[in-house]
Order: sequence, then structure tokens, then C-alpha cells
Amino acid sequence: MAALRMAGLFLEVSKVERHGGGDLCRSRAIVERQVGPDGLLFPMLNRKKVCVAADLKNLDGRERLCKLRLAYA
Repeated sequence: MAALRMAGLFLEVSKVERHGGGDLCRSRAIVERQVGPDGLLFPMLNRKKVCVAADLKNLDGRERLCKLRLAYA
């Protein structure tokens, strides 16, 4: 909810998701309704966010996250 408030204040919000699967809300549907490839819950909770998938267990994923952080610094 804090990220939604920050996005509502026109701040840029970035979200790091699991590599290969993403956020679990992507696959959850409310009453089996879908919005594109994602469940209905995902767009409601993640609007105005920039989502990026990274595997933080390997060096490439950590470097990608560092580059993203430096791009917004």
C-alpha cells in the first residue's frame, strides 16, 4: 500500500520480482477473471510501478539490479 501512495504522489516506484515466475499475484484471479495475461489482483496492486525480474542469487542478477539503481540515482 505504501508503494501505491508513493506512486499517487508521482514518485517513481520500482519493484523487483522473482526471476522466472514473477509476483504470485500475476497468477491469482478474483472470481476467475483475467486482465490480459495477469490475474485481476496484480494490476490493482501494482499500478504505476516499474517491474523488473532479477535472480539475486547469481552475479548477473545482482549487477542488473545495481545498474537499475544507478540509473535512478
